[in-house]
Formats: sequence, C-alpha cells, structure tokens
Amino acid sequence: MALTLSTADKVLKDLYKDLREQINQNFFILQQIEKNTGDIEGRKAVHAIHVSRNNGVGARGDNGTLPTAGAQGYTTVNVPTRYNYGRIQLTGPVISAMKSDRGSFIRAVKSEMDGVRNDLSRDINRQIWGTSDGVIAATDTNSNSTTVSLASTTTATQMRQLWADGGSKVDIGTVASPTTVASGLTVSAYDATNLTITVSSAVTTTPSHRVFRTGAGGATDDSGNPGDGQYEYTGLQSIVDSSGTLHTVSASTYPVWAATEDGNSGTNRALSENLINKNIHAVEIASQKRVGLLVGSDGVSRAAANLMQSMRRNIDNVDLKGGYSGIRWDTPAEGMGRGGPIALIWDRDCPNNNLFGLSPESLVHYVQEDWSWMDQDGAVLSRVSNTDAYEATLFRYAELACKQRNANFKIADVTEA
Repeated sequence: MALTLSTADKVLKDLYKDLREQINQNFFILQQIEKNTGDIEGRKAVHAIHVSRNNGVGARGDNGTLPTAGAQGYTTVNVPTRYNYGRIQLTGPVISAMKSDRGSFIRAVKSEMDGVRNDLSRDINRQIWGTSDGVIAATDTNSNSTTVSLASTTTATQMRQLWADGGSKVDIGTVASPTTVASGLTVSAYDATNLTITVSSAVTTTPSHRVFRTGAGGATDDSGNPGDGQYEYTGLQSIVDSSGTLHTVSASTYPVWAATEDGNSGTNRALSENLINKNIHAVEIASQKRVGLLVGSDGVSRAAANLMQSMRRNIDNVDLKGGYSGIRWDTPAEGMGRGGPIALIWDRDCPNNNLFGLSPESLVHYVQEDWSWMDQDGAVLSRVSNTDAYEATLFRYAELACKQRNANFKIADVTEA
C-alpha cells in the first residue's frame, strides 16, 4: 500500500499508543504520587491548603467561660500548568523513498519517536528535581571564550544534565533575563574534572550568570496566573524548602507552610541513623503525615546502604509503584501500624549530597493534557514552512504541586560514598 500523508498520520497515532505506556514508566517520582486530571480550571489547577487550627479549645474550671469559638484556617492556591514539547521532523525525500514500504516508514518514525520520548523524559525528570527557574548550573568568570568555566560548586549531576547524553542547547544569562549573555548555544563537550563546558560561540560571563535549557529559563512572579514567568515544572528543590513562597503561599506568612531542612552550613557530614530518624520524626511532629520515600543521589544511596551494613542490618527490598523497588529503611516506631516500611531509592537527577524524605500523599501531579501529538488541524504531520519537510510535535500540559509542604524533609550536606 502506498504511503500518503493521511496514512502516515494514522501510523503515528498507532505508534503513539505504545509510546504512552513506555513514557510514563520513565518518571519514578510521578509514578508514586496522585495524578489529578479533574481539578483544572482554565490553564491552572486549584486546591486548598490547611494553614491554621481552631484555637477555640481549652480546659476550664467549674462554670468557667467557654473558649471563644474559632475556625480552621484555609487558603486557596492556584497552580499554572507548565507546557513541555518534543518535535520530530521528516524530509519530503525520506517520505517519498518509503512510500511503497509502510514497514520501512514505521521503523524510521519509531526511531524518531523513541528518541524524542527518551529526550523529553530525561529533561522532565531533570525539571522535577530542579529549582523551578530553569537553572542547571552557575558560571564562573569567563572572557570571550568557548570554553566556559562553571562555578566550583557545580556537581556531577549538573554536569550530566548540561551534557544531556550528547550535547544540549543552552542559554546563558540571569534568572531575570536568561538570554542576556547568549541564547541557543550548543554544548559540544564537557570536562567533569575541570568543571567546564565547550559551547558553539564565545561568551563572557561572571559568577552571577546561570546556564539554562534553551527557552526554558525564568522564575514565577508568584501571581498564580498563567504566564507567570516560569516554564519548567515546579521542582522538588523548591517544594522541599523551609522558606520562600510556593504556589503563591509564603512560609513567612504561614509558618506551617514550610518543609523541614537539615543542613550543615555547606560542610558535608556522614550520614547517620539518628540524622535520618530525627528528620522522619520532625515531619510527623509537624504534619502528622508519614514519610514514605527516602530519595538521594547515587552516592547518598550508597552511603545509606553502607550505613545499614555497618549496623549489620539486613538489606531488604520494598516494591514501589511503576515496577520500581527500594531498600527498606526501618525507624523505631515506624512501619508497625503506620502504613508499612519506608523505601530508600536513588534518582540520577536528585541533587548531589542531599537526601529527600517525601510523603507521596502530600504531592500531586496535575495533568491538563496527557501525552499526545499536536493534531488540532486533523493531521499529526505538519508542513515545515519554506522547507521540503514535515514535522510532528509531542506535548504534555502538566505541573507538579504540593498540598502539604511540611510533610517532607531534606537533609543537605551529606558525604557521598
């Protein structure tokens, strides 16, 4: 059967059915939390958070005056949707050469679809562990050079994210103006030892400049409205924070809207059983919620496993959603009648030297439009203007949000194994 643009669209849609199942399995965190497609109003999600108790309580003497009536305190937050895209392109000659072989076309398209799936998955996972403003790393002082020295604090994880398994497109500037130094640069090489990247055009930078994924830099203005200046998912580094504004709610105004943070002023220290258990207990004291996941970088995960071996603990696995499993972590008085064991797992994009304690029920993944091909005009393949080529665009409209910030903790400054 000859291949036409009409049948090509059908092929893309058929392949996409398989694509959707595969792509969801690439997000460990998103597999563990609630997926909400209902609480979307316009281009944003809406939910209420509990910020204060009823203080109309108390003990009294015989015939004493009753407590003054009070009420629970709530506030509503608005969470704008974030938009992520992946594009593939086929030239006219490629389509023509395959017009008599539908199977050949499928193989070519599937290769591109698999590639864009993996690339977009990789970038969204980076966003989930990011700082919400698109920053990947900070630069050092550089003068008109294509070899860009990065800040001395740049981590191995950040270097991998900049390289993006083969070279990424980046902008350099400030959070307020992400392209003020350069835009659309190609990272052609990196040096993890000397903390440098090689880019396609010479740049001049200072320690105040940051490196972003091209087009994705920008911070929210905390208005809660679409077009608030933020493009990437709200990252866990912003959610699991003891200060600042999240989803328009300030931790200084509502102290209950603060996660537990345990740092050591930038000096790494050994992970200990007491350090982990102390923060697990702190979350339960603050939130009455249970930490279900301990997530760290690969080095922090190894440090935790070494700690358990040093205490002659059995290392047992805990099964998680999405086919994942983690190391069982037992804390005194936890796991018995409190929802089962805690799982310790590592994620390649989790910031180095950090261990996150997450309560999955405190997080929500709002999905306005799930993975789909852009086909509002009835065709998956669209003509590229002034070019003998056709393109297809994969997209998802979604956002990661928090319903109870104090149900999570972060231990910073951990020595990695």
